[in-house]
Amino acid sequence: MPITNDLLGVPRLEAVDGLAPLTTMPRPNRGASKTIAASGEPVVVLDAYRPVNTTVAYPIVITLGVTGPLVEPIVPADAALFVSLRAIVRWGIGGSAEFEAVVDWLEGTRLSVSAERVLVKAVYDVDVPRWLPSPKRISCPERRVSAGVGYGHASGEHRASLTSFVALEKLGDSEVVPFPPFAVGFTVMPANGGTATARIVFPSSALAVPVTVTTPTTASGTFPIKKPNGASGVAIENAGAGPAFALVVFTMAM
Repeated sequence: MPITNDLLGVPRLEAVDGLAPLTTMPRPNRGASKTIAASGEPVVVLDAYRPVNTTVAYPIVITLGVTGPLVEPIVPADAALFVSLRAIVRWGIGGSAEFEAVVDWLEGTRLSVSAERVLVKAVYDVDVPRWLPSPKRISCPERRVSAGVGYGHASGEHRASLTSFVALEKLGDSEVVPFPPFAVGFTVMPANGGTATARIVFPSSALAVPVTVTTPTTASGTFPIKKPNGASGVAIENAGAGPAFALVVFTMAM
């Protein structure tokens, strides 16, 4: 299931006073690391905030890192599970402008924002298909995550993304994955050999745009599909006899 602000239960920012010049901030406010477990609960990793008398919003680069690769959880071998590590990034400008994005916590991910305050939380979770009984025991190793802020703008290929896992049991089953905040494009990838179709959906149910479900090795799967103005989400439908699985990878404008 895709993560949403309501699902995460994250309260809104209070009034923000200012992100002090980084050179004068205590080190824990500029970069921090934390060991987290696969609980599905948001854990604060970095709170880059210091009340100062300034109204300047600085161009900030947020860098996310993690120690070691994601490891398959210890569960029944035939259970198609999706292990996810995500960041909730919240930043504010002035006392009323506040923003939030959920992105994949990948090694070397960099995000650019203009902010006076930056708050980063980590969410480490395992998605289980709805029709499967919950495994009696899911064992995932703890992860060591790091987050830091610095001046400048992010560049290169290690930009932000958000991956949603879709699992559909029977022919005709469908699920709509909403476009997350700051998403500008997406790619739909099939998984586990199932047959899935995809379409872009809009608030008007009479309007839909079919898209191709591709593997990452094809030329058409290399570049994300642009999000049309007014689109609300990506609908995935099971078009085969057995279960169908797909990954929807959003490209973020950050």
